[in-house]
Amino acid sequence: SDRKCMTTQHVSHKNGELISFTKGSPAVLVGRCSHIYRQGKKEPMTSAIRAQIMAASSQMSSEALRVLALATKQGRGREHLESDLTFLGLVGMLDPLRPEALPAVESFKEAGVRTVMITGDQKDTAFAIGKSLGLVHNLNQCLSGPEINQMADSDFANALEKTGVFCQVSPEHKVRIVKGLKSAGHIVAMTGDGVNDAPSLKVAD
Repeated sequence: SDRKCMTTQHVSHKNGELISFTKGSPAVLVGRCSHIYRQGKKEPMTSAIRAQIMAASSQMSSEALRVLALATKQGRGREHLESDLTFLGLVGMLDPLRPEALPAVESFKEAGVRTVMITGDQKDTAFAIGKSLGLVHNLNQCLSGPEINQMADSDFANALEKTGVFCQVSPEHKVRIVKGLKSAGHIVAMTGDGVNDAPSLKVAD
């Protein structure tokens, strides 16, 4: 979760050579690719191609898809596995909202309960999902983990009152969000079904 990528290494059945495959955030992985594989050939990566890839990734994210970049590298040894990579492509995964999500958010709203969404998704993906739930109306209402890292406590406290979607967050960010809302006098209920939700579940009311 810190490096935003993951690599596995395998032995080729053809020649016994080692080949590695890396998946991860397009923003991280594309910068580590020196080549691209297309039309059956390995070609040098250029800044123009990188821009095309990132534009395609943004377009996919805006459609509420979770996007992973894929790359590969051949050769022996475990050193420098995640540099000088060959870009293979992008994969977009749709994790549809549960049917009960929107009615639940609407019920909370009628009862005077404010709902915020906290997710590890990229900002474009998170915004698209948050907008469909009526939690946000513009991108300024989304706050990312990297942005939170740059904020002083006073600025963060102000942002908490205006933010409907928190994205690209770590378990530490979730705890800071819950503690910040409690410090502002809010009673905070937290839901989550992942191991990384446990710390923030414990500090919530």
